Amino acid sequence: MPQTKTRFSAMQYYLAHARNTVHARLDVDRVVTEGEFHNLVAQVIKAAPHLLWEENLSDSTHVQGWSGDVSTLCHMVDAEAVDAVMAQPLNDTGVPAFRAICAVTGDGQSQIVFQTSHALMEGGDVSGLLRGRTSKIEERETAEPGLSTAAQIGIWTLIPLMFALHLLTARFEKKTRSDFGFARLSFDRADIRRVARDLGISQRDLAFALVSHHRGQIPNPKKKLFTAFTSLPAKRVRLCDDEFLEVRVDDCHIPTSRDPKVYAHALAATLGKQNRHGLFVQTWHRRLNQVHRWLHPRAPWIYPRALFGYAPYDVVMSMLPPIVAGRAFTMLSGARVFAGSDTGTAESCIFAVSDTEVTVTLWSGPHRAAHVNGIAATATAFGVRSTIEGKVGGA
Repeated sequence: MPQTKTRFSAMQYYLAHARNTVHARLDVDRVVTEGEFHNLVAQVIKAAPHLLWEENLSDSTHVQGWSGDVSTLCHMVDAEAVDAVMAQPLNDTGVPAFRAICAVTGDGQSQIVFQTSHALMEGGDVSGLLRGRTSKIEERETAEPGLSTAAQIGIWTLIPLMFALHLLTARFEKKTRSDFGFARLSFDRADIRRVARDLGISQRDLAFALVSHHRGQIPNPKKKLFTAFTSLPAKRVRLCDDEFLEVRVDDCHIPTSRDPKVYAHALAATLGKQNRHGLFVQTWHRRLNQVHRWLHPRAPWIYPRALFGYAPYDVVMSMLPPIVAGRAFTMLSGARVFAGSDTGTAESCIFAVSDTEVTVTLWSGPHRAAHVNGIAATATAFGVRSTIEGKVGGA
């Protein structure tokens, strides 16, 4: 099959150079054989063929037409080795930026992980794929964002300042990727429904409050949290040169409070106001990345090593659309789903929602044990049952 190349969009350029990844982990309540695992991977690739694209940083392209053996992308490993396999790079490898992992745990259960570059797939794609919706690029519809000329001019006047601030603040980044790792929890969905209803806020806002409340005190007290959150538009909108990624990232400062209920209401009020400006904010994010894509190859010496993968936020939070994995893949019926993202030195949290629970996957630095315990304590204060999943590294 002849190979063809597709140039990165500006957002893909940033995500690829940041080496951001996304993954879904499915906990299956039985032993999955190697044959079943390989058949499942083949079904997933059939539904999302772009998972077989290679990702090249040297010329900033995705390469289509890989004709290798898909089994080479499948890894049967011990449960203790899963994180080590996930830590291996996905780009500039000569093979697709995708891997599948299967591990049988000591209690007769299996963990199946699908991992790919964030420049190839985002949370909405993961959720849709597990629900049985195909994810084929040529079938996606897009629309222009419709920003006014005044808004476009305003965005371009912001870019020089935001570019300078991005480079300057990244130079003071002291965290390293090696300090980060994954940690996982789950919340009882019925408890979240009940408490959200009693508080008069959305289930999403309550889940965000459960995860972020303690960060007003850990590791150091703060008056406000600088928080980013993602959302999916009702209709796919073409932002700048990007017809591939549709997620929008917005940010805001949330007033902290020792009282978790006061904080939850403050978060809900802040996010409600911020949602009105998401398209403007997201468009200037993309314009800024266009500048990075043009300048970085031409003047790499002005870029701090930490810039790609760095973000100034206390935490980035994303909630996937509800997932019912068994509808698409019968062998995954009843599987628990955890979705996560390696976001460099930016702390992040991904929520995966099912009928009975909300799972949480943290990408967190050396304080992740304290963060997990803080989340569990906040959940207890709200009357939401929580479970810490597996061992948690860090302090």
